[in-house]
This record gives sequence, C-alpha cells and structure tokens, in this order.
Amino acid sequence: LRAYGISPIAYRNKLRCKIAAELLIYTQLSIYEISIRVGYSDVSDFYRGFKKQYGISPSAYRAQSNK
Repeated sequence: LRAYGISPIAYRNKLRCKIAAELLIYTQLSIYEISIRVGYSDVSDFYRGFKKQYGISPSAYRAQSNK
C-alpha cells in the first residue's frame, strides 16, 4: 500500500471509517455498536479516528446525513 502513498494502518483506518459512515447513514445502530463492528475496541478511538477522516464526529455525520 505504500505504493499508493498510504501506510497500511492509515488504509485500515480509512476503510473502517468508510464502513462506519455507511452504517451511520443506513442503520439505526448505536455509535458504540458501529465502533465495535468496524474494529475499534474503544469508542473514544473511533470518535477520534472518524473525526480525523471526515472532520466531524460520527453523531454529527449521522445528523447531517439524515436531513
């Protein structure tokens, strides 16, 4: 993945957040449930990683998407 200009860990985090974003939009799962499903063991780490990728928190992303 270095050939694509992204480290394996960064790629993993990007993929997790992409899947989480879809779950936030298309399901009613809680933020905690989504964080566990995409592989975070701590919801705080999930919030931090998601905000780094999308610039907003998971709950704000869900609220914005449901307008």
